[in-house]
Amino acid sequence: MMGTCTQRNKRNRELRRRRQQLVRSSKLKISTCPDIVRTLRRGAREELHKNSAPYKWILPWTRDIFYRYEPRIYPAASLLGLPMELQQKILLNTSTPNLFEELRGKSLRRWVGILSSVAPLIRLNMVYVKGVWDKQMAELDTAKASQKTAQLSKNSECLKSLGFGTPAPYTTKAVVGSEVKIKRKQKRVRDQKCWYCEQRHHSADPLCPPARENPDLWKKLSKPRRAKRGTPQTSSVNVFQGKKVKFEDQD
Repeated sequence: MMGTCTQRNKRNRELRRRRQQLVRSSKLKISTCPDIVRTLRRGAREELHKNSAPYKWILPWTRDIFYRYEPRIYPAASLLGLPMELQQKILLNTSTPNLFEELRGKSLRRWVGILSSVAPLIRLNMVYVKGVWDKQMAELDTAKASQKTAQLSKNSECLKSLGFGTPAPYTTKAVVGSEVKIKRKQKRVRDQKCWYCEQRHHSADPLCPPARENPDLWKKLSKPRRAKRGTPQTSSVNVFQGKKVKFEDQD
């Protein structure tokens, strides 16, 4: 019995000594001073710009229609070698009646931009083609409006023939002396782009998203930088980072 107690005490002393050693080696130092603000290194910033460059379309011909246009003679058996009238007729036929009804607003402008990026000469012809398409679009809208008006008049005549009177126009009951406030939908404002991490996040967020998502990678890609006073976006905060230690006597 005495030998069992002695072995148990010895084992407990060894576990207590090992626990104290682990505690001494893994002391946590929590500082009350703010950390130094970190910003991306030059190489990491250039790599981000290089990866995002293919997705940024630059269309210089939107301001200068003669951008990179040089008069030259093209082969007769090519599209650019045809007379200008035939080129414009071919471009007009690229939009079928069904497709023309589907192309509205942004879709029509996008289609014009796609055709304009084929060649500078095609871009010059698209000026005339777009004018024709805009005119056809206006005529189509006018025809639809007149057709709708004719249908409404036809419906009212049918109601009269069945013995129903002309429906009274819809009116709202307004109370004298009352004010009606119209709620306008607020326009969503995009968050500003942070210079330190090249991402968009709320300016009140004291920590950049990469520093929160992957702190180790953020330290490799960034370097310390002093923050300006009074700027919430550039200030940094201490993020507690600990490591769980499990002892042998704990289940």
